[in-house]
Amino acid sequence: MEVALRERVVIMQSILIVEPSDVLRKELVEELQKDYLVYSCTRGDEGLALYTQLHPDGLILNLYLESIDGVY
Repeated sequence: MEVALRERVVIMQSILIVEPSDVLRKELVEELQKDYLVYSCTRGDEGLALYTQLHPDGLILNLYLESIDGVY
């Protein structure tokens, strides 16, 4: 008797956190990594480079960052 097994492929959504505060960033990563593939960095220019490279599904961004900010 042959049994066919089905593989279940789970694709986690990704999220990028750009936050200069170590404490806040670590708390966000710790909580969100339960459900998401989490990338994080501390500087705006790093965040822009990661966003361009990874194309995450979501983004948490501090608007006031070193090197680049979200306010124009």
